[in-house]
Amino acid sequence: MTAIARRQEAIPRKLTNLKVHDEIAELKQDLDSMNRNFELKGLIIAHDAEFDSYTNIHDECLPGTRTEVLDEIEEWATAPGKKIISCIQGMTGTGKSTIAKTVTARFKKKGHLGASFFKRGDEDQSELLPHIQTIINEDPRISDKTLTEQFSGLYCNLFGDRDTINLVVIDALDECERDEDVRTLLCLLPQVQQSSSVQIRFLLTGRPELQIEQGFQQVPHDFQNVILYEIAAPIIRRDISFYFEHQFSKLREEEEQILPADWPDDKALNILVERTIPLFISAATICRFLRDKN
Repeated sequence: MTAIARRQEAIPRKLTNLKVHDEIAELKQDLDSMNRNFELKGLIIAHDAEFDSYTNIHDECLPGTRTEVLDEIEEWATAPGKKIISCIQGMTGTGKSTIAKTVTARFKKKGHLGASFFKRGDEDQSELLPHIQTIINEDPRISDKTLTEQFSGLYCNLFGDRDTINLVVIDALDECERDEDVRTLLCLLPQVQQSSSVQIRFLLTGRPELQIEQGFQQVPHDFQNVILYEIAAPIIRRDISFYFEHQFSKLREEEEQILPADWPDDKALNILVERTIPLFISAATICRFLRDKN
């Protein structure tokens, strides 16, 4: 057999080997992907904790309302040299979660949202999955460890080279099951400042309860409060009145054959506003009740 014939005969075998090699590489890639998904599923997940989850009941602020507090938070979150933690405090129904959700949506649109957590009783993390995976590979059982060890392993390492992420939002801090976890978390958050490559700000919400106040007393130089019940009454009255007018206008459009154009009159509107101040949730509940066709 000539050399040319031998080469011709070898070509099919080489092509077959190449095909097998490609199939092996593709199989390895599939296995790596399955392994990554398997390990990520090993983490304890708080389902529907994303701010834009379908099950999240909070709307964003109506445009034109809460402008002063939203501007204050955005200035804090973007200006250099500010404190690392800001906490929106107020009693139930004053709009803490709605404000936080509005800020979260704004920063996600800008591409500067690190993570958000809006789950009751139990994070947008898709951008961070490769970094989370790296950390899990090094410590597969990290979700079983103490809060301090999880924070050191995940947060401090996760944001170590993520200079485009600068806001993390955690809603309803007061609803943690254990008071000690609140105090521990508030002590841990300032440790992110140890990273010289990023600027991380944490926006929290919570009722003014003892465990939160005790936690902040441990880090007095690292936080500031946005206290909703200290906002001037005329500003709250303006926003609630604007909200009612907007909702009633929509209701009149939907029920134009039933409701007159001047419904409700100014006297009735003023009574509603005065009786709901400072609870935005009361205004929202009244409007939902009026729109309920049942």
